[in-house]
Amino acid sequence: MPLDGSEDAEQALPYAAMIAKWLDAELTLFNTVHPGPPFLYYREGQVRYPDQLQDRAEFLSNSYLSEVAKGLTEAGVKARWGVASGDAARLIAARAAGGEFGLIVMAVTVRSPLRRTLRPTVLEQFWRYTATPALIVKVRRRRKSVQTPLAPPELVVPLGGDSVSEEAGPYAAALAGASGARVTLIAAQVRRRRGLLDLYSGKPPDGKESKAEVRIREVAARLMKDRLTVQAEARVGIPAHVVTSRNNESQGSWVVMSSTMSSGIPRLLHGSTADGVLRNGRGPVLVVPSSVVAAKRAEVAPYLMQTRLRRAGVE
Repeated sequence: MPLDGSEDAEQALPYAAMIAKWLDAELTLFNTVHPGPPFLYYREGQVRYPDQLQDRAEFLSNSYLSEVAKGLTEAGVKARWGVASGDAARLIAARAAGGEFGLIVMAVTVRSPLRRTLRPTVLEQFWRYTATPALIVKVRRRRKSVQTPLAPPELVVPLGGDSVSEEAGPYAAALAGASGARVTLIAAQVRRRRGLLDLYSGKPPDGKESKAEVRIREVAARLMKDRLTVQAEARVGIPAHVVTSRNNESQGSWVVMSSTMSSGIPRLLHGSTADGVLRNGRGPVLVVPSSVVAAKRAEVAPYLMQTRLRRAGVE
């Protein structure tokens, strides 16, 4: 759970605490301190000097996180904290991968593709490196205080014709089993007749089924074996629009989806379903990196963190 001391970042804290209670998990609070001179320009072999501002920043961060952790402990949530110096996005991703954390929970301000390209945010940089699933909560500017969220009544899980989309299924099943939420599997049909298709009444009128419909039946059957409440829908439209529309129809629902985590120019030119859902949806979105992408990023995460820490002059 990354925290920077701001009220915006703390908006995701109730969600992290709620999930920790559901799964009887330990919550780790994490803060990064940006290294300043002389540590910022430190190179191996050079003499290092004490930095009072750096030490004070780390002291304040530890004090802040310890107070937050104390409040969580009193509320029945097991919590600890840690502070590191370096690039926030890289350290969050590397710490989660290196520590084999199951989930990252963070509050972010989602920007338009053009704005984040010109001025990358922590989310944009984090998107490049994370190998760990992340529950992303959009910051609400009008919220005056941190409120306790309600358990989601529904989890919207988009499925496509490829196997990558299925990788979000286990996470949806875990959350649904812990919270009692209904799981709604949804497939977006770009070239089909309008209207909902009853996926349990046999084949559609034209006698043909898409790969997404076949896959959605198989996933639904597996989830129902776990005694979960499951329903399946197919709608016409662009996947990001379909998922966002379904999410906004059900107040308080969450989206659980897998993603290839494209970034940079490819993400700007070709777009991303997960990115579209993040920008236009209302509720939290749990993004699960595909297994191939996660494996590659997990291999380089320790190297990125080690390189950054050395450049920052942190032992």
